[in-house]
Parts: sequence; structure tokens; C-alpha cells
Amino acid sequence: MKIPGNLLETIPLALVEIFQQKKAADRVVDFNLKNHSKWGSRDRRFFAENVYTIVRNYRKLWVQSGLDPKEYLNLSKIDLTSMKQLAQFHLDSGAPILGSEQNLSEENRLSAFAEQESYPDWLDQLGRKELGKDWEPIAKALNQQAPVFLRTNTLKTTQAKLKDVLSLEQVQCRMRHENDLTIELTARKNVFVTKAFQQGLFEVQDFSSQQVAPLLNPKSGETIVDGCAGAGGKTLHLAALMKNKGRIHALDVHQRKLDELYKRSLRAGCVIIRPQVIDSKDVVKYLTDSADGVLLDVPCSGSGVIRRNPDTKWKFQPADFDRLLSLQQEILQDYSKMVKKGGRLVYATCSVFPSENLNQVTSFIKQNPNFNLESSKLFRPDVDPGDGFFMALLTRSK
Repeated sequence: MKIPGNLLETIPLALVEIFQQKKAADRVVDFNLKNHSKWGSRDRRFFAENVYTIVRNYRKLWVQSGLDPKEYLNLSKIDLTSMKQLAQFHLDSGAPILGSEQNLSEENRLSAFAEQESYPDWLDQLGRKELGKDWEPIAKALNQQAPVFLRTNTLKTTQAKLKDVLSLEQVQCRMRHENDLTIELTARKNVFVTKAFQQGLFEVQDFSSQQVAPLLNPKSGETIVDGCAGAGGKTLHLAALMKNKGRIHALDVHQRKLDELYKRSLRAGCVIIRPQVIDSKDVVKYLTDSADGVLLDVPCSGSGVIRRNPDTKWKFQPADFDRLLSLQQEILQDYSKMVKKGGRLVYATCSVFPSENLNQVTSFIKQNPNFNLESSKLFRPDVDPGDGFFMALLTRSK
């Protein structure tokens, strides 16, 4: 494929924004796609796929392109010149070049793994500390391109009908029979421009993420709280499981995310969701002992979704991890008070690290013996269909 000159110039500029200016990779890609309306579909796909591939393999490409191995995280070295060199090397080689780990000492092999799989040393070391021998297969899986899953909106259609509608719009997909909701794309396509999306027949949601709301088992007529609702993917799923009967308090600290949830709920036909920004502790206090079920998809490292957000590897820092551990426990302690006697609580993260997952639940139960752990599950990206995800179901006895 002949590469247009404007793509050769735009890719390094995008990389500077991502690495030097710390902008989110998905927003940089989206901005460029919107800003270059004359690009054809092949150009758009080429730009997006290569930016993500370079971000995903950044450390390895930096070293193999001849740049100083010690300087790959030095912002003063990440300029347009270095990004042009890195991007040109990637485009010329067609793919990252793999090295050999044969005949290396164990210490050197571990160091080579971090470089070859493109993880900063500290994150590789954390992964090994948290997961032991399971880290390497998980780390490799997190470097693969993520599949695209859709969740059927059962308020409007069924899985089989959705597949037929999508097929008529030339969306190549298949039904996942692990449940009666999931559609998996077998060829990448912009599904947001389809009539099926505009009619609210589905939401784009990872397979693992789709397992969270059913674990809470919300029933029609109940009062449910989504304590960290964000833009509402799981909130909408809860509403569908409740058949639009009952009440869902969708809470978040960011008003802009709740505004997006409101738009999505209109499209999906959900009428029982009440978005509310958490602007003081009174919001949570007001809901004390009121909820049949509380869902807490808490802020986390995002280690389980690195394949979707590869720039996380380069922006997440050790201090961020420690801060999140404190925040997760604080949310569990405070928001659990909204669960009434006999009610249910689901704690979830998109992390694969035990410190953020079962360790947090165990610590919480020790301090709150009126809660019991009923079940827990870690979805692994190297074993399961979807992203890395943890979820635990607790019940309140008194």
C-alpha cells in the first residue's frame, strides 16, 4: 500500500501529543479522524491501527529504531524528531522486530521480556509481584488487539434479531452463546453509524464487562444504586435486566459522564435511571440503607484493559497505584452503607491485580462482618473472551 505523505506526517504528530503532552490516545485518534474528513476508509484505518500499534509496542520500537534505550520515558527526548524516527522504523519494518531470549540468564530474560513486550520496568515488576507466573501470559495477551463486543438491548430486541439487522447493514458478526446478549464482530467496522445503533438496539460493551450487572441480579421493582456509574454502560444493562421497572440511582463525581449517560439512556429507551452527581457526602448519606443492590465498579489501574488503552502503560505511575488502593477501600466502606439489610453488593474492577481485587474485598469484610462474600471471579484476557475484569458478590446479613 502506498502511504500518503499526510499520514506520514500526522502519525508522529499524534505520538507527540500522546507521549509528550499526555493526551489520551483514543481522543487523539478520534480528533484526527474527525479533522481529516477527506481521508478514505483505508487511510482512516491505516492511521488508527498504526498509532495504536506504535503506542502498544512503544518501548520495543524505541530501542530497535536506534534511540537511546534509557531515554524512552524522558519527556525532553520525546519530540517530533524522535517520533518521526520511531514511526518511520515501524512503517518500514512492517511490524515490530522480535528479539531472542535464548541463552539469557533469568535476570536478563526478565529484563528482555519487559522490553520485548513493551512494559515499563516498574509495571512489569508489579505484575510479577501480583501474579507470579501468570503475569507473562496475561501481559502478552494485553498486547493483542482487543475484540469488539456488542450487548443486545433486550428492551428493544433479541440477540438473534440484532444479528440479522446488523448483517443487513454489512456488519460481519456472530452470536456468543455463553449468554443470550453478546454479539462479537468478526471484522472491524464503525458500528456507531449503523441504524441499529441509532435505534438503541445495542451498546458496545466488552464481554467481561457484560457479566457484572447480572452478578448483582437486579429484579423488576427494586431500588438499585450504581455508585460509580460513569457514562453508564453497566447502568443501562441493569435497567434492561429490571425490564425498566424500579429505580436506578446512577451516581458519579463527573457531571460530563452523567450527561453522556442521559443521552445513552434516551437512545436505549431506559426510563428508570436517575443520574446524580456526587458533589458532597450528603448524596451517599441520603441513600443509606435504601438499596436492594449496589454496584461499585471502582476506579482502578485499568491493567485488565491495557489492550484497549495501551497508553495506560506509559502514563500510569507507582504513586497512582497506591492512591487508587486507598480510594477503592474508601469507596467500599462509604458506599456499602447504601445496601439495606438482606441486600446485595457487587465490587468490580477492570484490573487483574489481586491488591485491587480480592484483597480489597477480604479487607472490607474483616472490618464489616455483616457482609459475606458469596462469589468472586477474575476474567483473564489470555483465557477468557473479553478483557481482564474482577467481580465479587457480597450480601449484607444485618
